[in-house]
Amino acid sequence: MVPPSDLLPPGPHVHDGLTISFWRYVAPSSDEVPAPAVAGRMLGELHQVLRDYPGELPLFAPPLGDIPRGLDRLERMPSVLPASDVALLRTIADRLLPALRSIDAPLQPLHGDAHVYNLIPTAQGPMWNDFEDTCRGSVAWDLSSLSDADGQMLAAYPGAPSAEELALHRQVRLLHAVVWVFALLPEVDEWAAHVGPMLDAVRALA
Repeated sequence: MVPPSDLLPPGPHVHDGLTISFWRYVAPSSDEVPAPAVAGRMLGELHQVLRDYPGELPLFAPPLGDIPRGLDRLERMPSVLPASDVALLRTIADRLLPALRSIDAPLQPLHGDAHVYNLIPTAQGPMWNDFEDTCRGSVAWDLSSLSDADGQMLAAYPGAPSAEELALHRQVRLLHAVVWVFALLPEVDEWAAHVGPMLDAVRALA
């Protein structure tokens, strides 16, 4: 994985109320997206290393933190999303998030946002990047970030979770993406062209 910067103390550093970490720049060797089998194998190796991390980490920080905060923000932004849609998203969250908290699966340190665009092809091999969502949870949360139409990713991951457990995490991942994108639309308006189909997919979970 991409290591922290060697130019500064490891931190984290706090500036103007923001917590910041610094990482080394690693030059990509190509713009190709790693294949699902490569991502599955690399994620398995990352999880093996992370299991030894002794520190405290929040439980499922991205969904359990971002979704409630995003919904609260959307309730104050009716021009971005109608109140009826925000209410629907909250209803789905009220069903999915307790199920995520109570899953019967081993918990361990996770990347938190382990999609293939955070796996950088380098001259030394693929390296995981962008650990700002690191948290504690089941490995299915990281696996739910990876597309796997023909099962190659799960086949390459040692001891992959069941399809039922992965399905719950994929639903929460979709809800997280929709809430996060809508909540940030005023700052990142180029996402507006993509949110319609995502919202339709979440509506199907109701």
